[in-house]
Amino acid sequence: MNLVEWHYEGGLDYMLPISILLITILVLFSIFMLRKFKGQLIPKWLEKSIYQIGLFSFFFGLLGQILGLVNGLDAIEKAGAISQGILAGGLKVSFYPTIYGLIVFLISQVFNFIMTRLSPSSKQQA
Repeated sequence: MNLVEWHYEGGLDYMLPISILLITILVLFSIFMLRKFKGQLIPKWLEKSIYQIGLFSFFFGLLGQILGLVNGLDAIEKAGAISQGILAGGLKVSFYPTIYGLIVFLISQVFNFIMTRLSPSSKQQA
Protein backbone atom coordinates (compact mmCIF):
# COMPACT_ATOMS: atom_id res chain seq x y z
CA MET A 1 0.00 0.00 0.00
CA ASN A 2 1.43 3.37 -0.96
CA LEU A 3 1.14 6.61 0.95
CA VAL A 4 -1.75 7.98 -1.13
CA GLU A 5 -3.85 4.85 -0.54
CA TRP A 6 -2.99 4.98 3.15
CA HIS A 7 -4.19 8.58 3.32
CA TYR A 8 -7.39 7.74 1.52
CA GLU A 9 -8.18 4.69 3.67
CA GLY A 10 -7.29 6.48 6.89
CA GLY A 11 -9.62 9.33 6.02
CA LEU A 12 -8.45 12.51 4.34
CA ASP A 13 -10.17 14.56 7.03
CA TYR A 14 -7.49 13.48 9.49
CA MET A 15 -4.57 12.23 7.42
CA LEU A 16 -4.19 15.35 5.27
CA PRO A 17 -3.91 17.79 8.22
CA ILE A 18 -1.32 15.52 9.81
CA SER A 19 0.66 15.60 6.55
CA ILE A 20 0.47 19.40 6.57
CA LEU A 21 1.75 19.38 10.15
CA LEU A 22 4.64 17.13 9.09
CA ILE A 23 5.54 19.52 6.29
CA THR A 24 5.40 22.41 8.78
CA ILE A 25 7.79 20.56 11.10
CA LEU A 26 10.19 19.90 8.23
CA VAL A 27 10.12 23.58 7.20
CA LEU A 28 10.72 24.78 10.78
CA PHE A 29 13.61 22.35 11.22
CA SER A 30 15.10 23.55 7.92
CA ILE A 31 14.85 27.14 9.15
CA PHE A 32 16.61 26.12 12.36
CA MET A 33 19.44 24.40 10.47
CA LEU A 34 19.89 27.33 8.07
CA ARG A 35 20.06 29.79 10.95
CA LYS A 36 22.44 27.53 12.85
CA PHE A 37 24.91 27.14 10.01
CA LYS A 38 24.75 30.85 9.15
CA GLY A 39 25.52 31.68 12.77
CA GLN A 40 22.30 33.62 13.26
CA LEU A 41 20.34 33.87 16.47
CA ILE A 42 17.86 31.01 16.88
CA PRO A 43 14.62 32.01 18.55
CA LYS A 44 13.44 29.80 21.41
CA TRP A 45 9.94 29.57 19.95
CA LEU A 46 11.35 27.55 17.06
CA GLU A 47 12.32 24.63 19.29
CA LYS A 48 9.06 24.76 21.20
CA SER A 49 6.99 24.97 18.02
CA ILE A 50 8.37 21.76 16.59
CA TYR A 51 7.61 19.91 19.82
CA GLN A 52 4.11 21.34 20.14
CA ILE A 53 3.18 20.69 16.51
CA GLY A 54 4.37 17.10 16.82
CA LEU A 55 2.36 16.59 19.98
CA PHE A 56 -0.70 18.12 18.35
CA SER A 57 -0.36 15.79 15.36
CA PHE A 58 -0.40 12.75 17.65
CA PHE A 59 -3.51 13.90 19.49
CA PHE A 60 -5.18 14.88 16.23
CA GLY A 61 -4.56 11.34 14.94
CA LEU A 62 -5.96 9.94 18.17
CA LEU A 63 -9.05 12.09 17.71
CA GLY A 64 -9.40 10.73 14.18
CA GLN A 65 -9.25 7.18 15.49
CA ILE A 66 -11.85 7.77 18.19
CA LEU A 67 -14.27 9.49 15.85
CA GLY A 68 -13.71 6.78 13.23
CA LEU A 69 -14.48 4.09 15.79
CA VAL A 70 -17.64 5.88 16.91
CA ASN A 71 -18.83 6.21 13.31
CA GLY A 72 -17.98 2.57 12.63
CA LEU A 73 -19.83 1.39 15.71
CA ASP A 74 -22.85 3.44 14.66
CA ALA A 75 -22.78 1.74 11.26
CA ILE A 76 -22.55 -1.69 12.91
CA GLU A 77 -25.46 -0.84 15.16
CA LYS A 78 -27.61 0.09 12.17
CA ALA A 79 -26.54 -2.89 10.06
CA GLY A 80 -26.98 -5.52 12.73
CA ALA A 81 -24.77 -8.59 12.52
CA ILE A 82 -21.54 -8.29 10.52
CA SER A 83 -18.67 -10.68 9.87
CA GLN A 84 -15.53 -10.66 11.95
CA GLY A 85 -13.43 -9.89 8.87
CA ILE A 86 -15.28 -6.65 8.21
CA LEU A 87 -14.98 -5.67 11.87
CA ALA A 88 -11.24 -6.43 11.92
CA GLY A 89 -10.71 -4.44 8.71
CA GLY A 90 -12.55 -1.46 10.14
CA LEU A 91 -10.55 -1.59 13.36
CA LYS A 92 -7.30 -1.76 11.38
CA VAL A 93 -8.23 1.28 9.31
CA SER A 94 -9.20 3.23 12.43
CA PHE A 95 -5.60 3.03 13.64
CA TYR A 96 -4.11 4.71 10.55
CA PRO A 97 -4.49 8.33 11.75
CA THR A 98 -3.11 7.46 15.18
CA ILE A 99 -0.10 5.65 13.73
CA TYR A 100 0.60 8.50 11.32
CA GLY A 101 0.25 11.09 14.07
CA LEU A 102 2.61 9.08 16.26
CA ILE A 103 5.17 8.83 13.45
CA VAL A 104 5.02 12.61 12.97
CA PHE A 105 5.39 13.09 16.74
CA LEU A 106 8.46 10.82 16.80
CA ILE A 107 10.00 12.74 13.91
CA SER A 108 9.42 15.98 15.81
CA GLN A 109 11.09 14.47 18.87
CA VAL A 110 14.17 13.50 16.88
CA PHE A 111 14.36 17.03 15.48
CA ASN A 112 13.79 18.49 18.93
CA PHE A 113 16.64 16.37 20.32
CA ILE A 114 18.96 17.52 17.54
CA MET A 115 17.99 21.14 18.10
CA THR A 116 18.60 21.00 21.84
CA ARG A 117 22.02 19.42 21.25
CA LEU A 118 22.97 22.08 18.69
CA SER A 119 21.64 25.09 20.57
CA PRO A 120 24.19 27.26 22.40
CA SER A 121 22.56 26.85 25.81
CA SER A 122 23.04 23.05 25.75
CA LYS A 123 26.77 23.42 25.01
CA GLN A 124 27.23 25.57 28.11
CA GLN A 125 25.48 22.99 30.31
CA ALA A 126 27.31 19.95 28.85
